[in-house]
Amino acid sequence: MNLDKYYIKNLEEKIYYGINKNSEAINFEIIKSFFQELIKRKRNDPFEGGLQASMILFSTSFAGKVCL
Repeated sequence: MNLDKYYIKNLEEKIYYGINKNSEAINFEIIKSFFQELIKRKRNDPFEGGLQASMILFSTSFAGKVCL
């Protein structure tokens, strides 16, 4: 079995963030984009271990990062 197709030489990452003093006005479109990126990168194979993501969410700010 050739495992080379499951490894990459360069790390790819996207960072999403938003800051707003009014907690009800946080841009949820950016949060939605974060989750859409997660869904887009899902490969549906048994070697799925390469996808890493994290998100921190507060009432007035958030940050998310998707790595492959």
